[in-house]
This record gives sequence, C-alpha cells and structure tokens, in this order.
Amino acid sequence: MWYAIPIIGIVYLIYSHRFFLPGWLLLVGVITGELRFIFTIGSLVTTVFVLDGVIPWITQQLQLSLSRQHALTAVLLILAILGGNIMTLYASGAVTDYGGSNSMPSFVDEQDYAAMQWTQRNINQSSEFIVIGDAAEWFPYLANRTNVVGPWG
Repeated sequence: MWYAIPIIGIVYLIYSHRFFLPGWLLLVGVITGELRFIFTIGSLVTTVFVLDGVIPWITQQLQLSLSRQHALTAVLLILAILGGNIMTLYASGAVTDYGGSNSMPSFVDEQDYAAMQWTQRNINQSSEFIVIGDAAEWFPYLANRTNVVGPWG
C-alpha cells in the first residue's frame, strides 16, 4: 500500500503533464539505487497527488450528494479513523520495523573507527576535514574534530 500511492501519483503527474517530480524520482533512483533517498521525493509525489488530485475529486463528489454538515462529519470521521490506524501502526512498531532490510546499514565499521581514532591521536584538534561516506556523520563525535561538510548538510 505504501508504494502504491506514489506510483499512482507518478501516473497522475505524467497524465497531468507535470514531469518534474517523476523525472527527479527516476533520476535519483537510477543514480543512487537506495530507497532512503527516494522516499523524500515519493512523499512529495504523494502530497501533490493527494492535494491536487484526490481532494478536489472527493470534494466534487461530496458536493453532488451531501450537504456541508454531512461532508464535515464525513471528513472528521475519516480523519479520526486514519489517525487511529496510524497511531496503532506506530505503537505496534509495524511502520518502524524494517524487517531485516539492509536499507539501514551500520554506518561505522572497524576501519572507519580506527581511522577516526588515528585522526584523534595524530592530527591537530584545530584541523578541519572533508569526510565522504556514511561514516561522515559520526566523524565529529568519534574523532573529536570538525567536519567541514557532511552528506546531510
């Protein structure tokens, strides 16, 4: 279900001749090949699809058959049910469990740790470094040195 909504969103965007987000998603997917980078763009695709496609369609359908008070009641009921389901999924760990997937790898291995310890012992503390790779986010903490730029900004 989670993957179906962005896929339907991509179809909707292409049908609407809005190619930027589908192109961006495809480009990032081809270049990185990692789901963690695609999720952000997939969220944008889903948001545009829901706000520009689904909600106007539902509004149009509701205006034809329901009064304003009935529509408000229906929306509040749907939001309450959706919120309850989402809270249940998070409370049960169903959303946060990655099921043995390697999309959340261990970021620091023994070689990374050894390099950071060597840097801490042998390099001046005022030195700054450009660290590339998944270990970059751990470098300032483990090496006690400043990382000039990191992969997450």
